[in-house]
Amino acid sequence: MTLNSRWMIYGANGFTGRLIAQEARRRGLTPVLAGRSDEPVRDLAATLELESRVFTLKNPSEVHRNLEDLDLVLHCAGPFSRTFSPMLESCLASRTHYLDITGEYQVLEALQRQGPRARQAGITAVSGVGFDVVPTDSVAAHLVHGLPSATRLRLAFRGGTISRGTALTMLEGAPEGGRSRQGGLLVREPVGVRTWRVEHDQVRYVAVSIPWGTWPRLTTPRVFPRSRPTWRFLPPGRS
Repeated sequence: MTLNSRWMIYGANGFTGRLIAQEARRRGLTPVLAGRSDEPVRDLAATLELESRVFTLKNPSEVHRNLEDLDLVLHCAGPFSRTFSPMLESCLASRTHYLDITGEYQVLEALQRQGPRARQAGITAVSGVGFDVVPTDSVAAHLVHGLPSATRLRLAFRGGTISRGTALTMLEGAPEGGRSRQGGLLVREPVGVRTWRVEHDQVRYVAVSIPWGTWPRLTTPRVFPRSRPTWRFLPPGRS
């Protein structure tokens, strides 16, 4: 991959996709902007003076046609439990590198199982290159260097606006619950089953446990074999 490589942001008109497209343009990059919604995709592409394509993931041959001249796809259209597989299959068929921004642990594990097929196709396929995985794994790696004797990890974060795609993913995944690592195993438990009082910037919050897309078998388990769930702050008025 080089600065001259041809690449696409799929789901470019979504909350995160739009931010990535704007930042890419600011850096002088020229991704192809694509998605399922005709007018929003074309309007954004016109504003940023970039190429646009509109297609759904329902027809594999159509997806393949739109990827075959590209080197890489950055997939930003969730919920990824529905969209991950058709996009990855087309990337494998067209030998197009695949990235996505999912935080859904089921998708992270599903992609890991596709490693042999990705190697056979000669592509790189990486899930979780967005907010969910990168900061939490980075914090875990930072902590292990500072606290080499630690055996347990709890992370809490205070978020901002929840995008429509994230809200849909949360609703879809709520019945499934989350996972915590206990004794080296991933154990299913309901969302919010644990609470934790946290003080941040001199404000007290109640944090609730949520499923969070850190790689279930990679960084965090190696660093902290007894990793606990990730926690999300509730507004201080609800603590």
